[in-house]
Amino acid sequence: AGIAVTLQPELPALDESVRSLLGHLFHGIAARDKLRSQPETWAGWGLPADRVARFFTAAAKYYRAAPWIISAHEQPIFVSRDGRPQWAVIVLGGAGEQTGLSCYEDPRDLFALFHAPDDPSKAFSEMAGMVASLLFNRRHELPRRMREEIKTNRWEVAAPDAYPTMLVLNTPGGGIRVGHFALLSDIVMSVPRFVAMHADVFGDVMGNEQDIVWTDPETGLTCELPALDSDLLEEPSPDLLLEPAGPEGAGATLGARIGYEQAPVMAADTAVRFLRWLQDPPTGRGLGLATARKHAENAVMLVAFLVYGQERPITAITEFDLRAFLYDWYPRKTQNTSRNAASVLVSLRRLFAFLESEFAVHCPWADAVLRDRAFFDERWHTRPLGPPGDRGDASWYELMTLHLMSRALVPLPGPDDEFEFNSAMGTVEHGLFIDLHNVWLQWRDELIRGGVREFHPVIDALLERQRDWLATPTPDDPSVTPIAAIMHERRSMQSHGR
Repeated sequence: AGIAVTLQPELPALDESVRSLLGHLFHGIAARDKLRSQPETWAGWGLPADRVARFFTAAAKYYRAAPWIISAHEQPIFVSRDGRPQWAVIVLGGAGEQTGLSCYEDPRDLFALFHAPDDPSKAFSEMAGMVASLLFNRRHELPRRMREEIKTNRWEVAAPDAYPTMLVLNTPGGGIRVGHFALLSDIVMSVPRFVAMHADVFGDVMGNEQDIVWTDPETGLTCELPALDSDLLEEPSPDLLLEPAGPEGAGATLGARIGYEQAPVMAADTAVRFLRWLQDPPTGRGLGLATARKHAENAVMLVAFLVYGQERPITAITEFDLRAFLYDWYPRKTQNTSRNAASVLVSLRRLFAFLESEFAVHCPWADAVLRDRAFFDERWHTRPLGPPGDRGDASWYELMTLHLMSRALVPLPGPDDEFEFNSAMGTVEHGLFIDLHNVWLQWRDELIRGGVREFHPVIDALLERQRDWLATPTPDDPSVTPIAAIMHERRSMQSHGR
């Protein structure tokens, strides 16, 4: 219609009017956006100076205690006082990024964020309670007025990169009540003590089997770490519905296996065909030889991982294969720069387009995995660099196990099962585990496509089939069950001191 429309991010005069009005109505400096508030000075909160000084002291102790080193997996801690409703608390910093602590007045808001889709904006927009966070920043990142304010009041700061700031979400006018600020100060003092007292539990990614409760005699706060199977942690959510993890299309061969002698031929053939396809695709302009070779080199690593490690042809690739490659094998096995590491995501997107074009194999789950740059970067930057077996490495591997278990992508023991696969397997046990994993992924997709999509019903059905499979004689030897074959190998290895 010939009408020009312009989006102006800031309207200074109008913004100042809104800020002034909200400040008058709510007795303090309010943010332009009523959801998020972080004034340029601590005086902007309208809090008593002695309360702010106490908060700075608590924040300095919190930073020196560094609870994020112990509580690296962001387990929710629930705090309360005198039987009042609990707040959910998350220790920030385990991923090596922003350090601090976030407190949720309504724990359901935290669970909504945990189960949010890729865009969490909907969860934020529907928050029921307030959220108050302590964040640590470098001195130069603070507004000049705040730096001068801290210096003038001589508030305690633990380090040049440990200047505390407070961020508040979802309060009227962007303010914070004095009572909530006092509670936040006490949480900042009590939580690191609670974490330090139970370091063994917080350091175990598999969690605790029983509730852990402790009351701080100094602040009167009760801190609780629920058991991993607590109802609070298993709140039903539609976002927990599972999707198929196998390939689709006319060329898909979910469950297919190849022999070790076929792997070299298949890897080489796929690499050559992919390189030619990159240079001469069915549609669009092809790549130059040097660029095409780089993408082929990246992609052939996944193909080799699949055909040698998982004994599957490229047409049988699953979501497990892609996640295990990107988040475990690739960070550990390749010596690369961060920039080159990120290029593998681009190369694999091209590989999956090639699979669809040349093999009629469609993998609907691949795009979301390859676009999760944040998790890939986290796995890359936190990958084990020291000798195998370091305690720090254990959490890295355990986190990957949880990542796969939460999607029902790997076999796991049932709560009442006596048998469990060893972490160090013999030849027989390893072969049987690969067999089981292969049928597990087929069972998983069969159940989901049959209408069973909720996580726990899927797991229950998979575990039932797994028990039957372990107790049923193998086709190779009708007289021996998988469990019997594995136990025989374990006894033999033990007798030979292995």
